[in-house]
Amino acid sequence: MYRYVLAVVIVTLAAGCTGSDRQPIIEPMPMNDEGARARYHDILERGSTVLFSGVVAYYWDTDDLFLLREHASCEGETCFQNFSLEGVNLQILGVERGVTRVNESSQDANQRLWVYGGWMEDSFFATQGNQYVDPDRRRYDGLTVVRSYAVGYAPGTNPDLGALNGRWNGLMLGVDVGTWPNRGDALSGDAMVTVELAGDGMAADVSFTNIVDQLDVPRPDMTWEDLNVEAGRFGHDGGMADNLAGAFFGADHGEVAGTFHRDRIIGSFGGVRE
Repeated sequence: MYRYVLAVVIVTLAAGCTGSDRQPIIEPMPMNDEGARARYHDILERGSTVLFSGVVAYYWDTDDLFLLREHASCEGETCFQNFSLEGVNLQILGVERGVTRVNESSQDANQRLWVYGGWMEDSFFATQGNQYVDPDRRRYDGLTVVRSYAVGYAPGTNPDLGALNGRWNGLMLGVDVGTWPNRGDALSGDAMVTVELAGDGMAADVSFTNIVDQLDVPRPDMTWEDLNVEAGRFGHDGGMADNLAGAFFGADHGEVAGTFHRDRIIGSFGGVRE
């Protein structure tokens, strides 16, 4: 999980930290609680890059949606200081399309936290919500803050497309931040990133299909096409509520992960190369 402090929620994210030359260690994904926690911290220790979605917030008694912070990225060791599993309960759901699905949760007197995560070997991605309770019924009572992120070792280079194209398959995980009664619904679906040579560079297509909520009610597909791939990253920036950012992770670019915000859905995605 990413540790939120209310004071941090309302200030600008510090991005663009110093670089990192840590290299990945390839190991199989463990499936027990102890091993999963070890894998999480191993990814943080080796990590070089964090992609953050924008931060949004809402109250239970209104349809208003507050946009607190724009999407951003961070590079360097200091980017990982607020990630921790201390005091967090893990629910390991199993492996889907090469991605281990994990739910995280915790609760104290002031907030309840939930995280829908996808873990790989060199990266993880997640969508997180913090629901605050203010015993004095002041400003933050009933406030829910939602953001997504992708974390891991990103070499900062484009993948090798020896066959003129490459494909990464995995999952998307999101939260509906639209109007009630669907607000807060957890969403999941299939994710695919396809990269092809385009002129002197590369272009990526991203598609989310088979999207359903927790009651298996389907949602429309989501697609982004012809995204420029440069220095191992790609994205779309159509404003605070219409954006996507992705990066390739692992020394051999075997993984991809990122964040998105579209159609009042905040989410994350990731996958492994075919």
